[in-house]
Amino acid sequence: MSGRLANTRLQFIDDELMRLPMVADQVFDATWRTLTDSVPTLAHHERGIVAELLQTGPAHRGRLVERFVDAVRRQVRAEVAGQAPVLAAAPPSAPSGGLSLLDETEIAADVETSHTIEAIRSVAEHELREMSAYASALAGDPDVSRDHNPFRAETYAQALWEAAQALPLARAYQARLMRHAAQPLAQVLRKAYAGACARLESQGIEPAAYRTLILPGGKRSARPSESWIGEGSPTLHMVRQTLPAPTSVPPEPATQHVPLERVIEDTDEALRALPADAPPTVRAQLLESQRARLVRHARSSVDQQVIEMLSRLFEAMLSDPRIARDIRAVLARLQPSALRLVLRDDSALDDYTHPVWRFMDMTAHLASLQAEGDPRREAVLQLAEQLIDTMAREQVPDAPLYRRGLDRLLAADRAQFEARLQRAAADVAELQQMEDRVVDGGGGAPTGAGPLDEGQLDTVPADLLDKLPDAADPQADPQEWLRQRRIGDWLRIFIQGQWQRAQVLHIGRHGEAYLLGRDQGDETIALRRAALLRLRGEGLVKRMRVRSMLRSAAVQVLRQQQPEA
Repeated sequence: MSGRLANTRLQFIDDELMRLPMVADQVFDATWRTLTDSVPTLAHHERGIVAELLQTGPAHRGRLVERFVDAVRRQVRAEVAGQAPVLAAAPPSAPSGGLSLLDETEIAADVETSHTIEAIRSVAEHELREMSAYASALAGDPDVSRDHNPFRAETYAQALWEAAQALPLARAYQARLMRHAAQPLAQVLRKAYAGACARLESQGIEPAAYRTLILPGGKRSARPSESWIGEGSPTLHMVRQTLPAPTSVPPEPATQHVPLERVIEDTDEALRALPADAPPTVRAQLLESQRARLVRHARSSVDQQVIEMLSRLFEAMLSDPRIARDIRAVLARLQPSALRLVLRDDSALDDYTHPVWRFMDMTAHLASLQAEGDPRREAVLQLAEQLIDTMAREQVPDAPLYRRGLDRLLAADRAQFEARLQRAAADVAELQQMEDRVVDGGGGAPTGAGPLDEGQLDTVPADLLDKLPDAADPQADPQEWLRQRRIGDWLRIFIQGQWQRAQVLHIGRHGEAYLLGRDQGDETIALRRAALLRLRGEGLVKRMRVRSMLRSAAVQVLRQQQPEA
């Protein structure tokens, strides 16, 4: 990033932070108006709740604004400094040095935080994208490879929850205030984002040419690229049938003919020579030039068709923004070996479970479980690259070759999991003792030293617990989903205001307590069964599955081949 851009970015951030008190004033003013206007339409029990909020909230307006502004500034400055987001402190009752525990009130806060994020993204969708484009320009990232906007929906949603906690009311009332403030916040931020973009434009800042950017957020909807509208399930044979054999490339003179196998070897060497951090455009240009050579030296029109199909499928996979650059670099190396396999045995096109495709999917899945730059992620990719090198040297590849590679990947993952379980042994034992005491009726659930559920909130009015938003996925049975969970499962869970990866380390013998490990570190979270069911009902926890990248690519290629209506 140039010095001028860096200074402009810091000046822009400082200007926006100075405007925060005005934004906060507008948010809470709009919230009190919304609450007042809604009273005539509310049920009797809800009127009592709103009346309590209207009586207490305006009297503590200054404290609410102060907490909101402080939270946003803290998070933005942490991001500018390249640090992890600074979230609200843990409740005082949380034991120091013990398990990382969440009770039902904190889960309720996560539910409302996710709803607030969704409200902001729905109301200010266009303005957020414009803001990301300008922020990327200020960060010197013309391709918008990631979201550089420090004023994200998550930042404001977490700040709103911190502000709500300034009310001298029970946590459930605070969560209720957050629910009523979500739409006013979204409307105010829509104008704030638009104003920020206009100010940057007036300074002569050109927004980056943004592409589709997958932003982390609350409840996620199904991605269009995963769905298929057509007869039957999309297969690789369908893809091949839609691609006519290339005829535009003239055949090589006999004196210049090079065996196809030699061209495949050249492709592998060229991919190996590329640095891991090579820009996507460079990799795409190399693959396109190699594709033309492969087609030119194919032995038959059928081989030309197979080469064209594999090239398009890999191009679709390697352009998928959900796959990080370092993972793409390794997966690209698999293309020559996969081509050898398909040219000699097209049964690999029968389905997406052939060992070559499963090896590819598992490599991406295991690597994506760790953050970029994490040594464990690099270890997965290094092992995969070593295995691919072995596969590339095999002139006659077959299914057992890739199955052995897949087994090596899974064995390394199992060893890592066993080591993690050993490190968490003390937490597992402690959690099991807690569950035994709860089930045996030994004084009820521990307070502040174990997983809690909504049954312990005896001071919270039942109306506040019963009137919850509808579940995000009414077709799914949370009870059945939880019964299917196994030790070792990876979950994507919304906790403490953000989506996180967590692995199931232990399920209590009574099925009442669950121990999760955050990401690949040693920090753990203990959750009561009722808390997990609540999260599942809200669509805030889901199992991380191994995604078939090839199927997604096949759908994309088939759509490109469909004639426009």
